[in-house]
Amino acid sequence: MDCDILIIGQGGKTGFARVLKTIAVYLSRKFKIVYFAYNLYTQVKSELYVIETNKELGDIFGAKQVPVLIEKYKPNVIFMCHDYWLYDVHYNNFKRLGYANKVVLYCPVDENSPYVDRAYKLKNLSHIIFYTHYGMQLFLQEWNLAGYNHKNVVMPQIEIIPHGVDSTKFYPIVGGKKRARQILFPDKKDMYDSFIILNGNRNTPRKRLDLTLMSFSLFVRNKPKHIYLYLQIDDNDCGVDLISYIKKLGIEDRIILSKFETHNDEINDEQLNIIYNACDIGINTSSGEGWGLVSLEHAATGAAQIVPNHTACKEIWYQSGLLIDLDRSSTENIIDTKHLAKLLSNVYNDREYLKTLSDKSLHLAQEVELSWDRICERWINLFEQFIVK
Repeated sequence: MDCDILIIGQGGKTGFARVLKTIAVYLSRKFKIVYFAYNLYTQVKSELYVIETNKELGDIFGAKQVPVLIEKYKPNVIFMCHDYWLYDVHYNNFKRLGYANKVVLYCPVDENSPYVDRAYKLKNLSHIIFYTHYGMQLFLQEWNLAGYNHKNVVMPQIEIIPHGVDSTKFYPIVGGKKRARQILFPDKKDMYDSFIILNGNRNTPRKRLDLTLMSFSLFVRNKPKHIYLYLQIDDNDCGVDLISYIKKLGIEDRIILSKFETHNDEINDEQLNIIYNACDIGINTSSGEGWGLVSLEHAATGAAQIVPNHTACKEIWYQSGLLIDLDRSSTENIIDTKHLAKLLSNVYNDREYLKTLSDKSLHLAQEVELSWDRICERWINLFEQFIVK
């Protein structure tokens, strides 16, 4: 059974998976798609395309299984959406099977300085698609630092295609925040008029939720009890020990943990939209972002966003959100927690200012260029050049 495009990437609820699955739906309208979700171990079905899951424990990224899938489906092109190193995991197999120049990589760049290894590992690709201008410019620096400009090494074709926002899933609900809170907290009427801040990122080392908690603890000092921080947690999270750190900061009564409030480990898009609608403002304190999907999804419900003044965040939000200063005492992209606390105080104390920021965020999220319809037209046009009919 032949296919047009073999997708290799994550499945499930991760950010990479959300993007890949959305693109796969659009591509399936024109091409035969096989989607290998290497991080899923139980069979998943789709009416739109074939899903292959990981069938070999220990083969974490599917390096043993990808050659079998290539020989089985004989794709015209391979599509990956992941950090650059996943391509390197599979490169030798791609080369052996004649696919070294038939791979399109949709690649985030979230470092604060050039990382030359990326240029070394990606020089044999056909196409590298970046999320942002920041990502592409950093890669061009890496290519130059690797010496390829002087060695006349042919650069892969490069392009920028942003992520989209699905306005059919994430939007302001009828009844606004109060209605969302009635749904989310049916037995807690005191929450209906509260002020809720959301960090919807997973608890991983890069997302730096410890900085979110520290900033929040500074912000709520001597403030009313109706101010809360909403966090989403998962049993597989590997960042800061949230429970211990929350207790250390003495803010247990101000924290909402999504796993406990929804009584559901797998939050679906409908529930996520309610959570987004229930929160007044979104914050991100990561040390680097390739895009920052949560911020734009939350913005699509009409919520203001505060993000770090670095990487993709700076490029996307410099006119539509508030940017957090970086800690000048650190050589890394670490936010200044005192500055974030000040920004939160500013929007809390001035609701007209908050409304203005919220409107700007919604306007950004609703831009035509960020609609999946428009974005996936570009993906279809790109893949058409590989497909032999």
